[in-house]
Amino acid sequence: MANNSNADSNPTTPSSSKGSLRDFVPHPYHSLNSDGEILSVNDAWIDLLGYERDEVEGRWFGEFLANDSVEEFESRFSELQSTDGVSNVEFEMQCADGDTIIVSCDGIPEYDDGDFVRGHCQFADITELKERARELRQFERLTNSMLESAVIYDDAGRFVTVNTHLANWYETTPDDLEGTDSNLIPLIQEQYDGDPYQELLDGEREELQGRVEANFPGHGHAVLEFRLTPLKVDGSIEGVVGVTRDITKRAEREREIRRAREEYQELVNGMNDTAWVIDHTGDFLAVNDAAVEKLGYTREELTAMSAYEIDASLDDGEIADLIESMPEDEVQVFETVHRAKNGEEIPVEISSTLISYRGESAILSIARDITQRKRQERDLQRQKRRYESLFNSIRDAILVADTNRRIINCNPAFTDLFGYELQEIEEKPTQYVYESGKQFEAMGEALEGHIDDPEFTQTISYEKKSGQTFPGETNASYFRDADGEIIGFIGIIRDITGRIERLRQLQMVDRILQHNFNNDMNVIEGYAENIEDVTTGEIATYAEKILESSQKLLQTVEKEHDVTEFLASQQETTTLVIGSEVKTLVSDMRERYPDAEISTKIRSEAAARAVPEITLAIKELLQNAIIHAKSDTPQIRVQVDADDEALKISVSDTNPHIPEMERKVLLEGEEVAPLYHGSGIGLWLVNLVVTHSDGIVEVEATEPQGNEVIIRLPN
Repeated sequence: MANNSNADSNPTTPSSSKGSLRDFVPHPYHSLNSDGEILSVNDAWIDLLGYERDEVEGRWFGEFLANDSVEEFESRFSELQSTDGVSNVEFEMQCADGDTIIVSCDGIPEYDDGDFVRGHCQFADITELKERARELRQFERLTNSMLESAVIYDDAGRFVTVNTHLANWYETTPDDLEGTDSNLIPLIQEQYDGDPYQELLDGEREELQGRVEANFPGHGHAVLEFRLTPLKVDGSIEGVVGVTRDITKRAEREREIRRAREEYQELVNGMNDTAWVIDHTGDFLAVNDAAVEKLGYTREELTAMSAYEIDASLDDGEIADLIESMPEDEVQVFETVHRAKNGEEIPVEISSTLISYRGESAILSIARDITQRKRQERDLQRQKRRYESLFNSIRDAILVADTNRRIINCNPAFTDLFGYELQEIEEKPTQYVYESGKQFEAMGEALEGHIDDPEFTQTISYEKKSGQTFPGETNASYFRDADGEIIGFIGIIRDITGRIERLRQLQMVDRILQHNFNNDMNVIEGYAENIEDVTTGEIATYAEKILESSQKLLQTVEKEHDVTEFLASQQETTTLVIGSEVKTLVSDMRERYPDAEISTKIRSEAAARAVPEITLAIKELLQNAIIHAKSDTPQIRVQVDADDEALKISVSDTNPHIPEMERKVLLEGEEVAPLYHGSGIGLWLVNLVVTHSDGIVEVEATEPQGNEVIIRLPN
């Protein structure tokens, strides 16, 4: 358009002349010079964007565009300068009030001798059109993303518009489906008298809704929930809108629920518990077979009665209030007493819940006969009282703590010993009654170290309320609930101040005896040896007897010392490899008594829990078998074996049978009488050591002579 003329006389200078042809253009119009500056605008342009003319003319057009449109303008303006024109170019323009509008712009160039002079542009406001298009796209996407099938039918029941979901059911596309007959409309019409579809088209019905079953090529058999409504456009009905939802699974569940309800009714009637439904007045609406059997009424009698006649504890109107206040899906449990037709009172546990029965709110109650439970509860209460009486009558102090070692109970003996009432120390840590934190930590370590033991004993230093401290022998065990879970600890505490003092005195006497006796016996033995050396005959014989007796006395005193040391020790069991220990003992005995013939059958790895002094007891048995032999070559057999339950140590000899008194010492720990010789003390020590190792001693006499002493230790 090289020689186009225009109302703008100067191609480079804005014109503000009035009444030019541009003002008769109905659409907004502007002209641009080669730099993109606005030469002129018409009144429609000013009216649309809201600027004053002198605010616009002479400015670069890009200043009136939103940022996102500036680059587009620069590109399309260059195109305008080199082509015959551009069309349908969309820009976002800024209005004077700050609003943004979308415009569609067409432009043609004007040339002078082949040079671009100006561009003439007009545009239309398409903001509303774009918004409608956006809404339409959103609606289309929404419709196609629906889980329901959406469709518009014409007056003949043909598809006009369908969404993708429905098209998939027919294994086709929406475009191919449109214009074809619907298989649903005839099926729906069959459910009604007359022509309900036509009634929708005539405006005689507002909607049709219900269920229908149909088959689809791409979906198979389905149960559908449908809703049909008239499509109104500008007040006239132009078709029918249909929405269908596949409820096949829901329908199947409903059928299952109906079956389950029927089965539930059979189950309720087969229950041993009484069950019934009552309304807000308390009248029975339905009862099960157990109610008839347990209460002694016929079904007809019961359904003519109310719950108030069965449960005298109910107040007037209480059931109506209960229905009003009871939350849905909540079961309320309580106990009451029912009265049977014969007058028998039956304690029951009621479980009640709110239900809908034949469209009305009602209560379903299940009553369980708890006569036996009540009897058991009474028995448990009696047992509890007996246990509480036993707990309170035990003379040793008892302290009960939770798993955090906080005090939860104690018996009167604890109060007597420590001076604290339960309320003074309840919930306090057990450290409150320990002499120091170190003692508290020591007991904690002991508890952790005996996690698999049913109980153990530990000596702890405690502090009374008065501040006095004392040693307490504490038998600790785990406090468990009915399921065997650990819920705390039980400590039985005995003040052993007197015992420790007696042991201290015993040890002191033992030391004095050892010292004085050994010194005096050394003097006696020395004189006896001198007499034996310088004399002959009867006097020398007397001296020999003195030496022999002094040796026996020394051995007796040594065994007495062993017993004293053992009694004063902690006497705690530990795991020992008994087989290896016995092998070492046998080796020592062979060196000490070379004439003795000791045969063995020992499992070296055999182990058991015992006090460490168990080796002293085995040594005593070996030595006792050797020194009491009548033969110069004692025959001894030692065996060590073990199974899953116990470890067995056997010492056999060919000596005369062990005297009855010494058997009693070994087997029963019978007190050693003054007439017993030193071996009696040794056997007493054996019994003490084995007993403190939780073991047993057995003695068997073999024929024609001989003995077998067996020690059994728990494995």
